[in-house]
Amino acid sequence: MKRFLSLVLALAFALSMAAVASAEEERMTIVWIGYSQSPEPDQERELYLEERFNVNLEFPAIDAFDEEQFNMWLSGGGEFDVLNLSLGTNQFNTCVEQGLARSFPVEWLEEYMPTWMEKSASLVGGDVQTLIDQVTVDGEVYAVPLVMANFMEPGIFLIRQDWLDNLGLEMPTTVEEFHDVLYAFTYDDPDGNGVDDTYGMNGNGRYYFNYVFGAYGIMKNSFYLQDDGSVVYTNTTDEYKEVMKLLQSWFQEGIIDPETITDDRNKQREKWGQGLFGVLPDNASWCSTGQLQNMVTDQNPDAVISYMPAFEGGGSFVDYPSAIGNQGAFMFGYNTTDEECIKIMEIKEAIASDEELYEYLYFGTEGVHYEVVDGYYSKLITDTDQLNAEGVGYWWGMQPKSFEEYNKEVMTEYVEAHTVAQANPFVYSGTNFYVAGENEANTWYGADVVTIADTYYADALMGRVDIDETWDSYIEDLNNAGLSEIIAEYEEMLAAQ
Repeated sequence: MKRFLSLVLALAFALSMAAVASAEEERMTIVWIGYSQSPEPDQERELYLEERFNVNLEFPAIDAFDEEQFNMWLSGGGEFDVLNLSLGTNQFNTCVEQGLARSFPVEWLEEYMPTWMEKSASLVGGDVQTLIDQVTVDGEVYAVPLVMANFMEPGIFLIRQDWLDNLGLEMPTTVEEFHDVLYAFTYDDPDGNGVDDTYGMNGNGRYYFNYVFGAYGIMKNSFYLQDDGSVVYTNTTDEYKEVMKLLQSWFQEGIIDPETITDDRNKQREKWGQGLFGVLPDNASWCSTGQLQNMVTDQNPDAVISYMPAFEGGGSFVDYPSAIGNQGAFMFGYNTTDEECIKIMEIKEAIASDEELYEYLYFGTEGVHYEVVDGYYSKLITDTDQLNAEGVGYWWGMQPKSFEEYNKEVMTEYVEAHTVAQANPFVYSGTNFYVAGENEANTWYGADVVTIADTYYADALMGRVDIDETWDSYIEDLNNAGLSEIIAEYEEMLAAQ
């Protein structure tokens, strides 16, 4: 409530000074495009920002997520001063190529947005250049980058703690210990029902056996830049070969659900809920609602779920950070003046550096829209129409959300899942580098390469091929399908940057 009162007092003071401000300095008008619905005009939060920063904010009813609508608006003469990059890289490239956006000095990011940039960089190991590279075209910076914690949280393994306890086992910390746990979960009747009906794990889906791959420093189907400037496809590396030989041996032991490859995510979760295996790879965001835990406990109230850390010396799955793909990054229109750009930067920097302002814009008023319970936000109002009318929770209030801020929003009683996930070292998936532009060889040949790689992954896992005997022919098939061209183009693109 104190925070709300301080904002109200600030607004009252700003209103009292409005006449003076307008006499001293004419207000600039800022046309701001976001996604989905636009906030209702002249509601409390818009008026607060207008008075605090001496601007007029206009939010055209244009959904930047709707590419057709957005393009029609532009073709009809519409212009923006600031655009939230709702469609990520494609929208960024289109605006630059068609001259719809202007560049600005890179120094402005440090001068006018130090907190914003520091928070974004903190989520990628402090590497500011990784962010700047993604918003730079031909040496010119065209957007303000943003990274958010909820997009940078590594994957996690959920594990049946009650099964560990029943068998007198400790949480595994190495690949070898993990094997022993999977073996016991399969053959030592962990649920005590006297029936041989359990497996160690089901490694289906987006997060597959990622802790095991992470222990070898890779994720599958990814391109990694090496110290000498060369690029490798992880599915062709010695590390990948060793992981596949290991997983094949586990599959042959019977400690992996034999339907791992053919199950979809729904089937995997159905089996998890039924208690048919003991380890589930997934994401901590699904733990925030209790969904993954409740699947089990709804059918077995005595079940206990814990969260495995990544193995010692290893890491966990995380996508390579996108600095313009999280809807909060923004760029300026081609007619936006320097003064308007700087003003917009000042507004966004204030949201990133002023916790009270961020809460006021994004969560509303404490005691009205939300309350804080044990340090975590709890919504009191969820009615979308009311929130729209009051301007709460909109894209204009987005900022580079740190793990600390993210945790306040989602952790509630499921603190441990996020704590474990966020402690997992990053092992990037997709690429471990950024290149500007499109790898045309990957566009042409990438799908064929992935099909060959995924087919071999399935065949190797299930023991349908001898890995040592087929390895060379497998690599040859990948290269014949276009892998060598994809790698060569990545190396050329990196060398040109």
